[in-house]
Amino acid sequence: MSKSITATSCAYVHTDDVDPEKHINAGPINAAMEATVKWAIAAPENPAGAYTDFHRANIQTVFSSMLSTHGLIRKVLAAGWKNPESIDALALARVPLEGLYTLCIMFEDPSWVDAYLKDGWKKQYVRFLLEAEETKNLPRYDEFRKNFAPQHLDALRQFHKITDAQVATIDNEQLGTPIPQGMVKEKIPRFPTPSPVISSIAEQIIKSV
Repeated sequence: MSKSITATSCAYVHTDDVDPEKHINAGPINAAMEATVKWAIAAPENPAGAYTDFHRANIQTVFSSMLSTHGLIRKVLAAGWKNPESIDALALARVPLEGLYTLCIMFEDPSWVDAYLKDGWKKQYVRFLLEAEETKNLPRYDEFRKNFAPQHLDALRQFHKITDAQVATIDNEQLGTPIPQGMVKEKIPRFPTPSPVISSIAEQIIKSV
């Protein structure tokens, strides 16, 4: 069982403060960062063990999205620390941080890429069920509810090898639809958030020593 993370166990006690009035040119640092990320995006193009082309393409997507978010953070911060809008950078900063933990566990084993994609499909499907419920009395959404969205989701389901039992389990949990006779509930595992990722990676490292 992993240990709980507390304030005292993770705190870094600072001894030197920063000067909020001091400015530096972040251009060279940003250029080096972008070059590094571009190299990281290109690296998965080469075959790597049990990782399929699809696995590696999705890892590249995570890197690309992190780079895009970084660019947006810089635009928000450009407003200046005295501008209230700049505080939104804190919320945005969480996105690439979560991407980092996602990549860490994906690099442990390609099965985590599959887990990430299946959990992502489940979130899309649950969102569709909610939207379908909310718009069931609005004829303008009939094409979306009855044809476009179901066809799109089913194509992804087949690609990700999500079973009928897993779909039926979601329908049962979200809509109360009975599980078909002879079928057993089968949940799609939830992809871990950063804290469980840290524990999972740490345990694997300890076991391998």
